[in-house]
Amino acid sequence: MAKNHLCVLAYQDYLGLLDGKTFVSEAGGTWGRSQAMLRDLGKQFQFTSATNGGRETFFALDGRIEFLMKENPEHKVFHTVQVERNGFIHALLSGTPVAGKGYEYFGERAYTNWIQ
Repeated sequence: MAKNHLCVLAYQDYLGLLDGKTFVSEAGGTWGRSQAMLRDLGKQFQFTSATNGGRETFFALDGRIEFLMKENPEHKVFHTVQVERNGFIHALLSGTPVAGKGYEYFGERAYTNWIQ
């Protein structure tokens, strides 16, 4: 069984507003750089995609490569929110048999019961 996995989490941070102003360009930030990486990897790997409620997911190598790309129509800043809402958990579990079990990326925090 292959041991290496790549999980990329990004949102349209170029739409995010901080004090009423954008803080990254469309080509920069996590969104732009992730799109560039996806294009480059697409030259070597066949990707499939699925869309679910404002998030597009791209898969290759039987799920060993996964890009989760979240829309941002509300112009929010989600860098730490992605971590809080199970992004870190998903990045660790991506490509394993337990990925997505008991939690959802950008869903309710799966670990709330363990916080004092």
